[in-house]
Amino acid sequence: MYKSAPASPTNSVSTGGIPSRLGGTGYKSNEGGHPFRLDSERMVIRHLKGISVNGIRLDMPKTPKPRRGVPRSLLLSQKTTKSSTDLAQLRAQHLQEPPFVPSGLNLPRRHPKETIFGLNDAAQKQYRLQEINGKCLVDTFVSLHDISSDEPFYITEVVKDTAFADFEDFDLTGLKVAQRGALTIMVWCREHGSAVWTLLMRTFLRLTFLEYVGESHEAVLAKTDRMRNTIVLRLGDGYYLVPESASRIAEADLTSLKILRRKLSHSQQPTCSFDQILKLNSVQMSVVDTLSVKQRVAAEVNQKLEEQTNYESQIADLRRQSQGYNLAISQAKLALESLQKSLSVTRSLIRKKAELIHQSPAERVNHAKVAVCREEFGEVSNALEDVKERISVERARIASEIAEVFPMESSERGYEFAIFGLKLPSSPSRSLSRSQETETAAVLGFVCQVIYMLSAYLRCPLRYPVEPFGSHSYIMDPISIISGSRMFPLWVQEKTLYRFEYGLMLVCKDIEQLMESVGLRTAEPRNILGNLKMLLLCVSSRPDSDVDVSALENANLYKSRLDHIKRHLNQRSLSVRR
Repeated sequence: MYKSAPASPTNSVSTGGIPSRLGGTGYKSNEGGHPFRLDSERMVIRHLKGISVNGIRLDMPKTPKPRRGVPRSLLLSQKTTKSSTDLAQLRAQHLQEPPFVPSGLNLPRRHPKETIFGLNDAAQKQYRLQEINGKCLVDTFVSLHDISSDEPFYITEVVKDTAFADFEDFDLTGLKVAQRGALTIMVWCREHGSAVWTLLMRTFLRLTFLEYVGESHEAVLAKTDRMRNTIVLRLGDGYYLVPESASRIAEADLTSLKILRRKLSHSQQPTCSFDQILKLNSVQMSVVDTLSVKQRVAAEVNQKLEEQTNYESQIADLRRQSQGYNLAISQAKLALESLQKSLSVTRSLIRKKAELIHQSPAERVNHAKVAVCREEFGEVSNALEDVKERISVERARIASEIAEVFPMESSERGYEFAIFGLKLPSSPSRSLSRSQETETAAVLGFVCQVIYMLSAYLRCPLRYPVEPFGSHSYIMDPISIISGSRMFPLWVQEKTLYRFEYGLMLVCKDIEQLMESVGLRTAEPRNILGNLKMLLLCVSSRPDSDVDVSALENANLYKSRLDHIKRHLNQRSLSVRR
């Protein structure tokens, strides 16, 4: 979640002119005692734990030193001439280079009257101290931005009146940019007593370029003591410098003596009072004490964590043991349930046996009769099964005889059959010749005779009864609601062709009913002779009436299976001929 914009920071405020803390170390040690270092190639934003800015300094114009014995208000309204301005510039150029001091000689001490302690007026001393603090101490805060956006994803609190801004620790783990390796750091400052915030520094940083400094804040202070506007980042394994700040450490160490001499050569040097020095010393001692307490607390925390880890391992062992016990308990419960069931069955048997023992003689006689009846029923059931088997055998024999009496042979086309050499036309029409009409009537007369006999032998009453009269056979429809005669001729007449077609449909329905009674399904309902041939073959091939028709059902669903049935029928017809 993004915090507020840097234009109006509202975070918590802390005061102080020197760094009071730089956060915890955040590193671990291995068995050899060396600190664990993060991989620089894998550093991302979520590894950041804290930030501080050391040596904050604004480039401000110097205010001329007030003359002793002259009011400040008069000096502010006084105008300078061109000659005096040129002299001041020459003097400033002369003071840029420190005077040469031979080795072995001590630098001259400043006169007491040249420092703040040399001022006689207390008001002048107070004004001078305020002027020094106003130049050196500023209000500051830092905003962290994504490299591709101007909106900050974190804003620190405002630290007032300080040159060493150390901000509160933070945790960036849950942010959207936590896994990125680059960010923008903006340092905002304002002068003492001002309401306008100024962008002091803007740094585009890739975390892989950070330069490691050390694990303690003393090492950071030693590195950045004489540097201005230095950004220090704290990660899990120690403190790091931003590359622009770290690149100036060597230069600062080489020019530290020149900077000291230049400072001593100026007539005005900012200094501190004795009370401020005592306060600084006390604060420094408190910082040292705080660091020692921090190290002791960190050691205690590590010890507690190790103990907690041992406790967690013990808890894991106990949980595994409890799981084993629970499994054993469940198995024991199952065994107990099975034993209880067997016990209940045994008790019921014992109870029944006791009841039989205590029964009256009449009940004993009744039980004996029941036993005899059961035996007789078993014998009758066996006899019934024998009769059923004989009936099925007889049905198979009769079906084979019917197949011999009414031979149905396949033609040269494959699936077209003929009875006594006579075939049915593919579709009846008015264009049939006289001989074709006679042949069709004869074939349907044979079909009606076969259907009539099979319905009687298979004990299957037909929904549409047939009346076989040779070439003038009939079929009736007692079910449908129709007007007129319910008898339909099975021979072709010129005036009643539609009744003949309806009769053919009823014949197909009767054949389908007979096939369903023995567990068969028709492959092609309009193929009358083929379906009769299949029915006779299936009934005569097995002695029982329960025919396995799974292959035939699949033949109705797939064309390839139908071809297989055709070939089987052809082979069967050839074997019957032989």
